[in-house]
Amino acid sequence: MPKKKFFYLFFLFFLFYIGSVYLLPQKEKEFAAIFNRIYDNREKSLAEKEQKLKEAYQFDDYLNYSIEYSKVLFRDIYNFTNEITIYKGKDYHLQKNNLVVNKDGLVGVIHEVNDKSSQVYLLNNENSCLSVKINSYYGILKNLNNELIVEGLNNQAEIEIGDLVTTSDLSIYPENILIGKVKNIQYDTYEIEKILTIEPAVDFNTVSYVGVITDLRGAQ
Repeated sequence: MPKKKFFYLFFLFFLFYIGSVYLLPQKEKEFAAIFNRIYDNREKSLAEKEQKLKEAYQFDDYLNYSIEYSKVLFRDIYNFTNEITIYKGKDYHLQKNNLVVNKDGLVGVIHEVNDKSSQVYLLNNENSCLSVKINSYYGILKNLNNELIVEGLNNQAEIEIGDLVTTSDLSIYPENILIGKVKNIQYDTYEIEKILTIEPAVDFNTVSYVGVITDLRGAQ
């Protein structure tokens, strides 16, 4: 074998040896580090999402409800603060008129249910109408000129600014779910009825995760 060819083969062998001993392990370490970063970021992201979901069902800790939780699927730009569409529907036993909540309070009511998704009217939707309770008094929550108001209260009702507003027991819905607090108190034209302006507990612009109340566990 010519010396030049032998030297060439020896040089290739030497490069292969150096690469296998020094370079490949280094590359493996780099690949492992990249993989670990990707894995850690994925685990962190999943943990954050799980925490958000847990926060969305805090009602489950102290109220006797069964809750099916979901992420928001879609928001129509023209109805951004009035409606949302969530991922779950009939496949998860969701029904029309199920209440939708998050960690802050009542988000809205399911209006339409499909197999894989559901449309939710947010509380400030013009079609929303709920029986509510403030202290020991009952009224009707509505949307008027893009504000939540409560009507149907006697002018003698002892209600003050800052009092909490919750769902009532005079409806098909579960009671004592936080809606908001009284922001302003006025009277009708004849001063027979008090009309309350309500500050909602939920920021409807930032709703991302929700829990749907599907039934009352242990209800008689």
